[in-house]
Amino acid sequence: MTYTLTLEAEISAKRSEILAAAPDPIALDPLAGQWSSLIDSAIVEIGGFIEVYQGSNLRALLDWVDALSDAYFDSTDWSSYSDYVSAAPTSITVEA
Repeated sequence: MTYTLTLEAEISAKRSEILAAAPDPIALDPLAGQWSSLIDSAIVEIGGFIEVYQGSNLRALLDWVDALSDAYFDSTDWSSYSDYVSAAPTSITVEA
């Protein structure tokens, strides 16, 4: 079973904006709040997936939430978070 975030396109577009603006903290600053809002919504959506999941790989869904939680960033500390922003997953496949 594959779970894909409904905000996948928005997250991908914002990721592109962020990567284009990096590492300039002034350019990144307004994008940080937008990114955090998208990630908050994604985490809530994954929580819904977790609530209904009946398979044997719940850990993969929990790890997905953890990966997105790590994707928050402070625009003044770009070097610490560039990998998280680049790799923030928008879908996952788990056993049904």
